[in-house]
Amino acid sequence: MKADVSLGIFLKDKAKLFSKHVKLLKAVDETRSITKAAEKIGVSYKTAWDTLDMLNNKSPLPLLERAEGSKKNSGTRLSEYALELIDTFEKLLIVQQSFLERVLESGIDAKKLAALSGLNIALSARNQLSGVIEQIAELELLSLISVRLSSGDMLRAKITASSQKALNLQIGSNVVMIFKSPVVSLSKKANEGENIIGGTLSQLMINKTQAEVLLHVSDGLNLTATVSADEASALKVGDTVYAKIDENDIIIGV
Repeated sequence: MKADVSLGIFLKDKAKLFSKHVKLLKAVDETRSITKAAEKIGVSYKTAWDTLDMLNNKSPLPLLERAEGSKKNSGTRLSEYALELIDTFEKLLIVQQSFLERVLESGIDAKKLAALSGLNIALSARNQLSGVIEQIAELELLSLISVRLSSGDMLRAKITASSQKALNLQIGSNVVMIFKSPVVSLSKKANEGENIIGGTLSQLMINKTQAEVLLHVSDGLNLTATVSADEASALKVGDTVYAKIDENDIIIGV
């Protein structure tokens, strides 16, 4: 089974940049002409012009500029900001596909997934830790990626070999380790094992059933966990706490 969702980057006033917009912008970049770009992607000149006008007005910075300064009939090209926006969008597409593959690999019921068609789904991950790949172990259809964080801690993630190839992951690559707070388990004991990060409990918010725990690992590096209220009752601000994350619960972004 395959799955897909639409990716959109928010601009101003809740306007979004979608794949169809990126396709048009790339056509402008290739042809240096709105007329030729419209022909290339199979839309009318008016549709292309109106779309580009909307995007340019909603963008924090201009997306279009004249190819040769301010001369008339000099052609149209993309600004540096537009090129960076396209690059970001395409990288997010790769991360999104990697995430969807992990969802399907988890054994989610196909009928339930199909029932979500047409809904706008917002997914979030509280933990996004940057690091550098130090080791890659290839395990037939899977790859075990070891990443050194800025704190010096090592985190490992197990992803599909196809995802590794799509993301072009190599030793020395800068990546982001992404995981949700409920997958983090906490302990006050310094147990041995992989994917354990120690830190100081800096914030604790508890309600009747669950608690959100903020762990300060190092300067600029914090980690969030969501645990039951019972588990949190044994914790207090200032405690040294150890977080463990399963390698199968981590997604890699570039």
